[in-house]
Amino acid sequence: MDRARIDTGDEVDSYCRQCKLERVHNVVALVDGEVAKVICKMCGSRHKYNPIDPEPNGSAPKAVGSGGATKKKKPSGARRAASAKSLESQWEAAMAEKDPANSRTYSMDGSFKKDEVIEHKNFGQGLVIQVDAAGKMQVLFKDGTKRLICAPVQ
Repeated sequence: MDRARIDTGDEVDSYCRQCKLERVHNVVALVDGEVAKVICKMCGSRHKYNPIDPEPNGSAPKAVGSGGATKKKKPSGARRAASAKSLESQWEAAMAEKDPANSRTYSMDGSFKKDEVIEHKNFGQGLVIQVDAAGKMQVLFKDGTKRLICAPVQ
């Protein structure tokens, strides 16, 4: 599957630390368009995405991060700080007219509406900026936009 087209709910291969094997997982969360969290379809464990990196010589695949795989370079400290401030100011502007006391706790089976304030246990408070009929929503958090699973719109 083309990584550029992966979305929440899609199936991906990932190393499952619970099963200790490569398994098929469902994508639960995307961060900046990259798969962040998955749920194993075999054991049901929810964990960080551990992509499989095939060995160049054709031997068994291994998880990225457990050897010589190279990681994408991150922006320099100054650019990263400027980007974080920009995201934070965007979030603050969006939340300025919202009442955080009326936020709802996020759950994957919850139904949410555009412009609703939610509380996520890992990402904090966020503002729903888009909800798809397929049960996926885009939420603006202080540290960036995340794509999360929710109940399908009826």
